[in-house]
Amino acid sequence: MSYTVRFFGKIADLTGSAQTQMPFATGLQELILELQKQYPALQGQTYLVTVNRQVRDIEGGLNPGDEIALLPPFSGG
Repeated sequence: MSYTVRFFGKIADLTGSAQTQMPFATGLQELILELQKQYPALQGQTYLVTVNRQVRDIEGGLNPGDEIALLPPFSGG
């Protein structure tokens, strides 16, 4: 089992990809740590994390089939 992780904006630029597949993780924090190992440029960056299009706390768990996205800071007017 793996998760699809999508990257947007500056985060996609830093990773050089719009998405990746990551192996199963028990929680969101574990998944983020694995992403930072694979993409060291993510360390120290600010971004929102969504699971199934809902903003989530890093302490949350994950379920098989969840779609994760990393979104850069944004503002609107």
